[in-house]
Amino acid sequence: MKKVIYDGSCKLCRITIDRVRKSPEAGEFEFVDFTRDDVPSGVDLDAAKKEIHVIDGKGAVHRNADGMMEILASSRRWRSLAALGRLPVIRTLLRWGYRLIARYRHGHRP
Repeated sequence: MKKVIYDGSCKLCRITIDRVRKSPEAGEFEFVDFTRDDVPSGVDLDAAKKEIHVIDGKGAVHRNADGMMEILASSRRWRSLAALGRLPVIRTLLRWGYRLIARYRHGHRP
């Protein structure tokens, strides 16, 4: 089972997590809203406040766009998109875009 640590105060984050919860793969995930729940060991709360964290079944932590690709890879429907997102040039662009969106996700500068 994968753990997804996310910001429950973020509207975009909640929408994304709700979509995963409604997917056929929802049972593969445990969702941890760090605004309400304790953050699992191995995850720094300050880091979780900046970007999504996904802990896979082997205990590896995937953050930022890598975490999103980990979620997508769990879905047969989106697996090929996740593979594309893991290509080096695309991964770099996705990480940059993720940081930009995450920085302004509450509608103001941090």
